[in-house]
Amino acid sequence: MKDYYEILGVPEDASVDDIKRKYRELVKQFHPDLNKGDEEAAKRMAEINEAYQVLTDPKKRAEYDAMRKGGVNFGSGSDYYRPGQGFDFFDSIFRDFFTDFPFGSTIFNRNTATQAKPKGSDINLEVTLSLKDVITGTTKSLQFSRAELCEDCHGTGAKDGRVKTCDRCHGTGVIENRQTTPFGVFVSQTECPVCHGTGKVPEETCPTCRGAGVVRKQRTLGLQIPPGVDNNDVITLKGQGNAVKDGVSGDINVTIKVLIPQGWRRKGTHLYTEVHVPYYHAILGGKVKVNTATGEEKELLLEAGTQPDQEYILANEGVPDKNGRYRGDLHVTIKVDMPSKLTPQERKYLEEIKKLHENDNNKKKFGFFN
Repeated sequence: MKDYYEILGVPEDASVDDIKRKYRELVKQFHPDLNKGDEEAAKRMAEINEAYQVLTDPKKRAEYDAMRKGGVNFGSGSDYYRPGQGFDFFDSIFRDFFTDFPFGSTIFNRNTATQAKPKGSDINLEVTLSLKDVITGTTKSLQFSRAELCEDCHGTGAKDGRVKTCDRCHGTGVIENRQTTPFGVFVSQTECPVCHGTGKVPEETCPTCRGAGVVRKQRTLGLQIPPGVDNNDVITLKGQGNAVKDGVSGDINVTIKVLIPQGWRRKGTHLYTEVHVPYYHAILGGKVKVNTATGEEKELLLEAGTQPDQEYILANEGVPDKNGRYRGDLHVTIKVDMPSKLTPQERKYLEEIKKLHENDNNKKKFGFFN
């Protein structure tokens, strides 16, 4: 006699909630769709399902406990689990407790072990952009190797595309596992390990792909990159990744790397840089030239008496918004260069300026850049 408590891994006094909680864990571990081609897992799932049905039904559990103690004939005269229920019963339980399970209830279809097509693996690439590329947008050439459907067999893995019915599953794509229980016959289905759920196998293996259905090829692809992208942004090309037999192709994921020039930094759509000017230019004011991120020169008008680290803004010279609605600004910090040595003429003029201020009767506090 089977020990249902041991099968579920719960004590004899376990509550229904405890049994349900344990059942959820076991389904996620032994479910056929998570163990494709594993007949042992399918059998284990059948036992788990059988134990769960009995121990969560008060009447069945009472009779089972009595039978374990030698009191009654378990199952007589009761409408328990019947032959032919198969996955319909399992499906109802699954919907009750696993509505958020990633496979959904379609896995319990009588005609197929799973309706989800396999997906090929993704290809991960990286492109490096200059700050100018980010502002103007650009097109980059991607070179990569990927698996593509074999043209000779049209992805079937069969020479000239000729296939026949699978002898193992007789064209159904699934293998039925039957287990006799005290309540009848429990039927579970798993994907056929020979044809992998297609119901077809090659008459003769394709010599080009050796039955894989795919071959590797070198490809070059032009990727259009819009303005405004940021460092570590990812652009995904759906269905451009590796192909897989009897499935759908994966994606290409392109990670953006932006090279920020020395002396520059970016914050959102705004750019920040520095411009060095001689001390007399800061004192007198006037025009200075600023190189923008696109390489263009812009004129910036300094006020007379510009202070060290004073910031000026060139509007609309930053990075475009990703949606194209606006463009940020370029923030320019003025760095004042002080001379380490003076010519005799420079010293003469500065001494005269110094005397002017020493004789200033107002005695105002004086700083060189005030």
